[in-house]
Amino acid sequence: MEVQVVIDSGGMELRRASGHKVAKYGTTTYFYDGTTSEVVKLQLQAAGITAYGDDANTYATVTSTGLNVIEDSVNVANFGETMRIGVDATDKSALRVAADGSLTIGTSNTTNISMTAAGVVTIAGTVNANAGTFTGITVNTGTIGGWTITSTKLAGSNIELDDGNDRILVSD
Repeated sequence: MEVQVVIDSGGMELRRASGHKVAKYGTTTYFYDGTTSEVVKLQLQAAGITAYGDDANTYATVTSTGLNVIEDSVNVANFGETMRIGVDATDKSALRVAADGSLTIGTSNTTNISMTAAGVVTIAGTVNANAGTFTGITVNTGTIGGWTITSTKLAGSNIELDDGNDRILVSD
């Protein structure tokens, strides 16, 4: 491929013998695909770098705020102070990891699962498990299938296991 150099007040261009741009150097630098369509594939400027995919609507940018991945004009991932994988929307779930080490899964306005850097997990909704082992579980209060649980007592409608009073109570 023969290349021509064109210099003007805007900078310098490298062109194919056919006249199609290969690269343009100036305040912003562009690298083209080398075809007659002159599609920009890489753009470098003071604010950051943009690398294009199959069209102008699919690209990745690297700036001082991090890396953004855009697919068909939709921001599908961000790697910055808070990392997000998935679309940032009210109707789609995404995984987010914050600078403090906390992790969340949910939409842009609802957290469905969260975990602190210390490992404290909070789940909104129902946990379904048909197998497995939960170890180290401590339940202080609540209800399970009609049984009431307190820190020292497990009670149903006619039976009570009372560790605080060292007794088992059965009634009718």
